[in-house]
Amino acid sequence: MKSNLSDNYKAFGRGELPWLLKLRWLVAACLVFIPETFAIFGFGTLERQYFYFAALITACSNVALTLKDKLPLKTERLVGSALVIDIICLALLLHNSGGPHNPFSSLLLVHITLGAVLLSQYWIWLLVSVATLSYASLFAIEALSGRFPIDDAFALHLFGMLFSFVMAACFIAYFVGKLIAEVQEKEKQVAELQVRKFNEERLASLTSLAAGAAHELGTPLSTISISSDELRSILEEDISKVDEVKENVKLIQQEIKRCKSIVQGMAGEGKKLIAEKPEQIISEEFFDILNRALNESGKDAPRVHMRTEVEKFTAPREGLLESTLALLSNSLDASREGEAVRLKIYDEATKVNFVVEDQGHGVSEENIERIREPFFSTKEPGSGMGLGLFLVDLFAKRWNGSLQIFSDAKKGTKAVLSLPKLLPHKRPN
Repeated sequence: MKSNLSDNYKAFGRGELPWLLKLRWLVAACLVFIPETFAIFGFGTLERQYFYFAALITACSNVALTLKDKLPLKTERLVGSALVIDIICLALLLHNSGGPHNPFSSLLLVHITLGAVLLSQYWIWLLVSVATLSYASLFAIEALSGRFPIDDAFALHLFGMLFSFVMAACFIAYFVGKLIAEVQEKEKQVAELQVRKFNEERLASLTSLAAGAAHELGTPLSTISISSDELRSILEEDISKVDEVKENVKLIQQEIKRCKSIVQGMAGEGKKLIAEKPEQIISEEFFDILNRALNESGKDAPRVHMRTEVEKFTAPREGLLESTLALLSNSLDASREGEAVRLKIYDEATKVNFVVEDQGHGVSEENIERIREPFFSTKEPGSGMGLGLFLVDLFAKRWNGSLQIFSDAKKGTKAVLSLPKLLPHKRPN
């Protein structure tokens, strides 16, 4: 798994940058006091100017990190550059205080570890390269100056130190980076599960609301229906009444049927998604059911061209039917009169795909990300509730599937509902 993390998905947003700043301020302070401490305790004399220079560079880079929001550079680039500077400064100090013999050369690995925690793969391996070159340069300078013990066993020990440093740097970069990537992938999965749980809770609330609405609206709608029937009978007996009144009554009855259909659909659709079990479905029979459902809902079924590459498949029948009808209904509404809408079923290694494609006006880029949100609709006011794609997406996720929407203003919209290949009566974990 890659640990190449985007700048927005970095640890910087969770508070790691402040502690890195505090750590570097502490290092800058230590660089100022180390030469004085050595002199006080008689450990030897260090060249103060190098330590003061390193402290100044560390402080300046810390100021740049503090003002990162006002600078044109990305946070990751600033942090990576700061760690590169730290490695170079540490190598400079090591060169002037013992070279490769200095036991504190292992501190170079600290910067690689920090990079593996905070940065992307590019910066991690850049830090490994800079640290390796810096550490190797200590040996090269020592050899060129004639102070390197070429003929004794200590030289082999120093070469072993260089080799072990390179190995340790590579292992830290790979395994710590991989571990961080795994942790962040788990965090991403947990976040997705939380979103799914939230959506299911919203669906449960929507189902309860719809059931209550169906109960409350059922009686008055029935009363209105009876009253309109009686009114029509009276008007038919009195021929002096104008036909316009009859048409209005007929319109009232149509709207009543529509209200009942909407309320019943809201009450039943969520329950189907939650409780249904998968079963084996024959593709041609599924197409026949779709055609009947389209005709019953007043849609232009002959415009839908259906094709399948699989004879049968396993899926939750009612949920899949409602989801496919929702996709077909959207495509028919978005297409011009007479334009064909295509439904294709085909399978892959681990999933079955249901593709609905139209040649309509498409969906704008700003709406494509919001189109799955509940109660969001691109149709004219009163033409839809904005629940169709939300319920289709929720249905797909409940069965470990997916809903993908591809849209082009010139070519129309393609919706791909993918479900894993299931065994009958078995739901995926």
